Amino acid sequence: MRARVLPFLLTGALALGGCGKKADDPQATAALTLSPQQKVARQVERLATSAAVNNPIASPAPTLVTGTLTAGVTVAYAAASAGSLVSSAPFAYWGGTPLIYAGTYVRFPAATISSTDGNTGGGTQGTIWRVAMRTDSPLVSIGVLGGYKYRILVDDTYVSKTTTGVLGVGGLQYLNLDFTNAGGAKPRTIQVEGAQAGGFSGVSVAPSYNVWAPPATPKIVFVGDSFCTGTGATFDGNGLVRVAGDYLGVGNIVASGVGGTGYVTAPVNIYNFAQRLSDWTTKSPDIVMFAGGFNDADDTALQPAVLSLLKSTRAALPDAILLVYGVWSGSTGPNAAVLSKENKISAAVTAFNDTNTRFIAMATATDGAWVTGTGYTGAPNGTGNSNLVTSTDRVHPTDYGHSYLGFRIAKAALDALGTF
Repeated sequence: MRARVLPFLLTGALALGGCGKKADDPQATAALTLSPQQKVARQVERLATSAAVNNPIASPAPTLVTGTLTAGVTVAYAAASAGSLVSSAPFAYWGGTPLIYAGTYVRFPAATISSTDGNTGGGTQGTIWRVAMRTDSPLVSIGVLGGYKYRILVDDTYVSKTTTGVLGVGGLQYLNLDFTNAGGAKPRTIQVEGAQAGGFSGVSVAPSYNVWAPPATPKIVFVGDSFCTGTGATFDGNGLVRVAGDYLGVGNIVASGVGGTGYVTAPVNIYNFAQRLSDWTTKSPDIVMFAGGFNDADDTALQPAVLSLLKSTRAALPDAILLVYGVWSGSTGPNAAVLSKENKISAAVTAFNDTNTRFIAMATATDGAWVTGTGYTGAPNGTGNSNLVTSTDRVHPTDYGHSYLGFRIAKAALDALGTF
């Protein structure tokens, strides 16, 4: 099963320029002098196009068994040793900043929620993460921290959308892949997907086979609230940020969200967006996406708070593309408060007047609000798509809602990137 396959109608967005031009053609010369923002935009567009095409070579799926190390898998590559990351480890870490746990595991905090709290300790919180590697081995054993849910992708295709891992049992577990009857030995890209405080320890393969790191991808940090963390989804990997990353073909997308927060608002002893600025300004992202306002009051503090955050972000990240989304709608639909807050955020982006920043409307989109109506799952009333998109808590998306919103986020991002 492909991770998330839906062909984009990229009308106009993929006019890359310079293709088929002679070396002395002025247009060809211009194509070689793209700005940093244009280079990132073109790269993401190409990745999104690739992600929309099914790869039949990935079928049939390998067998996947959770348990002890597979017999005969003797060549080990550790992620951490003696409390430190192994610098030569052939892995790409996506979705957070690697943090050593219990000496040999790597966790991936994505947001700083306070000075002391967090599921990964020290005030940090993990959301959804992936570790990617390439190998030609027909047998692959991936070491993970027991007690958490995981999924495996092979060549960008889920082996199964159902999570694996033995819940309630800690310590080292192995996710064992056997490709003997699924193409045998050949190069593949393998990703292990985990969430929250789950951890990765390394990989073991059969003798004479190799493991190497995949190429770097653009890095996106998505700054948000509980919508961003995947609340409402049956697994964090079904959350809208990870879905958007899959549609964009970007593995390294960070769901830097904290529930109950906004540009101004935060629960007691929890940081708002501005207070956790370093969660993205110190991580060298190519693109920063913001989606807040749902938890903020509709008052005079919102617009200047958004403007201040954008200015602080730009001062630290002079070359990053900033995409500022509007306001989520729960079962209220785009009511007066949602519309007013989205207009304030839009006004802040306009006042920012930054060449490499774009505002993306959701409630006030010219082609209609992304979520409409006042129904929700279990209590549909025929007034709009919130009947399907919004869960029984009347706020957060369902699995379908996360998938739908992730698609809209990605498509809107591609449209915005097409303007660079």
